[in-house]
Amino acid sequence: MGKSQATSPWLGLLTSGWSLAGMSQDKKSQGLDNLASTMLSLAKSMQKQNPDPSMQAAVESISGIVENMKADVNATAESMQALIDKKLNVVHACNVRIPEAGNPSTTWTTGLNPTQQDVVSCRLIEANLYEASTNCSSMVTRCSTSEECCSPLLGPSHHQYCNTTVISESPIPLAATCHSKTKCSLDDLAAVKAIFQAKLDEIEIVEKACDDSRTGCASPLPDCSSSRSHWTLQKQVCDRQQKDFEQQYCDLAESVEGRWYGYRDCHDTAEAALKQEETVQQGLLPGLQQQYRGVLRIECLVDALGSADVAAKLEVCISKTYTAAEWPHLVALRTYTPLTGENSARICTDKLFAPGTDFFKEYFYSDIQTELIADGLGTSFCLSELSTSYCLTAADENTGSPPSTSISPSSRSTPGDATARNLFGLLQKRAHAARGRMVRKLGADHRRAAHGRMSHGFRK
Repeated sequence: MGKSQATSPWLGLLTSGWSLAGMSQDKKSQGLDNLASTMLSLAKSMQKQNPDPSMQAAVESISGIVENMKADVNATAESMQALIDKKLNVVHACNVRIPEAGNPSTTWTTGLNPTQQDVVSCRLIEANLYEASTNCSSMVTRCSTSEECCSPLLGPSHHQYCNTTVISESPIPLAATCHSKTKCSLDDLAAVKAIFQAKLDEIEIVEKACDDSRTGCASPLPDCSSSRSHWTLQKQVCDRQQKDFEQQYCDLAESVEGRWYGYRDCHDTAEAALKQEETVQQGLLPGLQQQYRGVLRIECLVDALGSADVAAKLEVCISKTYTAAEWPHLVALRTYTPLTGENSARICTDKLFAPGTDFFKEYFYSDIQTELIADGLGTSFCLSELSTSYCLTAADENTGSPPSTSISPSSRSTPGDATARNLFGLLQKRAHAARGRMVRKLGADHRRAAHGRMSHGFRK
């Protein structure tokens, strides 16, 4: 007589199968192994008995549970992958925006105040005052002392231009030479005349050298304090304007670098979180694989109990070895770190102008006399004081323009666009240099002409 359903071991087995659904992930593998072992023991002990209705009901129920658990394992693997992909989306969400200045519909340079032209115009005014002050000081320096007028052959009227006391040459030695000619013959007189003529020629040479060195010297010498004061006041105005102009590029660089710092901090933090998530989920894979192995084992036993030759099928299940080939979708999750390609951190391609550098001066101040370009204004080399340097600094081999707020931050230029921009920047730079050389040449011609007119006036 068969066992009652109340005392059937298959009912206990079914209860164990139902309890699997409520187990935590770390206990499901052990639960599945226990269930498979119990099923195998019951199957062996009842091989020679007629099929028990409770066994058939239990096997059918467990088969459904196993199918659900297989789907659960697959869904868990998908959710693990989804958690990794979600962290990758956080990386992609990081972005950097070029700061806006002035009207966002135009390029950044249109909002400059003062502009490059303001600085150049101010310095051109200063150049005239600087030239007047320099010419005055040069003349005073030159005319205050003349070494050419310090010859002992010259008299006190010339020696007044010497810094040291000069004693005129005594004529006594010359008199002694002349008095030694005792005869009043023509030869003696000719010899004396030659002596005096030679000395006279020598005096005329040094006197001419003295007079030439005094060409253009006013008498009395002018007071240059007024012209220097006018130049100094204009220089202060231009220095302030130059500093204000350069400060805008310092502020822009600080802002751009700040945006890139925020972006890189976001990206690096998100990448670290992604790497950690990958490590966690990859660490859960072995347990998930064990669950899947247990599910496959129970599937085999369920099929064996429903077959015509239970004993033979059970032996197949007992001897079967499960490998990773049975669960290729659980071997590895799709990971992304270390990030490469489009997932890697963006690189700043903005070329920041650095006040104080030779390139900055040549690019913006080529129309200004070199000696009038102020250094040490507080803006010089301001980029070197920034705590980060994500962006390039404009240099001779790296021409470019300031970032434009009219361009979308997410837009990417093609290599052809970059080449065109670099070529335009190079042509622009050469035009600046050529114009600067022309202005400096005209200025030099003007100074020479003015100096000629001044000298001519004094000679009159």
